[in-house]
Amino acid sequence: AGSGRPVAFRSLHHRSSLFWNGGGRGARCFAVNESAKSTGNGTAEPPKPSLGEMFRKHGPIFLAYWTLAWVAPILPLYLLAEKLELDIVAAAEKTTGFEIAKHVDAKWGNVAGAVAVNEFLEVMRFPIVVATTPYVVRMLRRK
Repeated sequence: AGSGRPVAFRSLHHRSSLFWNGGGRGARCFAVNESAKSTGNGTAEPPKPSLGEMFRKHGPIFLAYWTLAWVAPILPLYLLAEKLELDIVAAAEKTTGFEIAKHVDAKWGNVAGAVAVNEFLEVMRFPIVVATTPYVVRMLRRK
C-alpha cells in the first residue's frame, strides 16, 4: 500500500480523477479535473464558470449585471421589428400553416419575436458578461 507510486481513482459521477501518491507521512490525495483544457505546456486551464458559479463568486452584482445585459436588447429589437414593419405572426402562419393571427395581435407577436432573438444572443452575451464581471465588480466596490 505504501509503494510511493501514484495510484489513480476515477470518479464515476464527475469528470475528475483522484490521485493517491502512496502511504507514509508524505501521503497526499489530490484531484485533477479532466474537463480542463490543456494549454500545451503541461498546465491546464480551469473550465469556464457557469451561471451559478458566477453568482456564488460575485453575488448580486453579477445577477444584476447579467439581467441588465439580458433585458437591454429587447426594446431595440422590438422597435427595429416595428420600424421594418415585420409581421412575425404572418411569418409564423406561413411557416406552420396554423391560423395564429386570430389569436395573437401583431404587436405582441413582434414582442415575442424580439424576446426569441434576444435568447439567441445569449451565446454571445454570457461569455462577454462573464469576462467583464470582475471589472464591473471592482468598479462598483470602489465607490
